[in-house]
Amino acid sequence: MFRLLLLLSLILLTGCETIRYRMVPPSSEIGRLCITQCAGIRETCIGREQQQANHEQRQCERRENHEYDHCMSRAGGDRDKHKKCERKRDYCGSYAHTQRCEVDYRGCYADCGGMVIQEVEQW
Repeated sequence: MFRLLLLLSLILLTGCETIRYRMVPPSSEIGRLCITQCAGIRETCIGREQQQANHEQRQCERRENHEYDHCMSRAGGDRDKHKKCERKRDYCGSYAHTQRCEVDYRGCYADCGGMVIQEVEQW
């Protein structure tokens, strides 16, 4: 019991935090052009991740529809079995994993001479 209270206390003390990044562009024109290229690479990366998420979503939906149709065909006219088929349906959700794109962008930004300042806000 004591350990549980200690663990809960530690969790409450650490709280939550938000990490933000402040970007300071380089002073040179070449550095700013470099950052423009970084932004293009980031957008391409994000687009690729979104396409992948959409593809996974469509695959999941096709698989679920196929399984549902198969279940319903086996159920015949039995309403109870129809209800079981409905309950077996899973939610298909997909998420574009763009975090790597942002990490790469910050690295590219710094490589171009810009400054990336991490600001941690605890609440």
